[in-house]
Amino acid sequence: TASNGVQFTGPVDFQGNATLGNAASDVVTITSQVTASNGVQFSGPTDFQGNVTLGNAVSDIVTLTSQLTASTGIRLNDDVRLALGTDSDADLRHNGTNLVFDNSTGHFIVDNKAVDKDIRLILGTDTADTKFAVRDNSGNNLFAVGGNGNHTIGNTAADVITITGQVTASNG
Repeated sequence: TASNGVQFTGPVDFQGNATLGNAASDVVTITSQVTASNGVQFSGPTDFQGNVTLGNAVSDIVTLTSQLTASTGIRLNDDVRLALGTDSDADLRHNGTNLVFDNSTGHFIVDNKAVDKDIRLILGTDTADTKFAVRDNSGNNLFAVGGNGNHTIGNTAADVITITGQVTASNG
């Protein structure tokens, strides 16, 4: 027990449990590497500055039992998936070229709770080079809207309908 703190200048090896600080106002500062073979537990707010690595193998699991708040974002490298759901039913990842969202259980639902707002998909350009497309599993377009406003329905030359401009229909 020390009333003015304890400073360690070399390696420190704790056998068993070690408690650093005992009040909400206590501040514990670690300015070098921490290695723990059986885990480290933090209770209460914990502030990390700089690079933090949790786990060092693909099989390592880091469990958070409360909310994670990141004030400047969370960065995942290419092909690292953000798994969602207890059984990782869905994942979000960037493969270096495309943003991929995979869902293996249930429906994919986009539900806008704002009564007076739209669900918007914004295309990258206002040309035919960029489009929103609904495709089947073989990659065939079932429906597409180009950035230039043209609409295409169908996936082969025999059944493609292209709409340029306005179409008005009444009574069927």
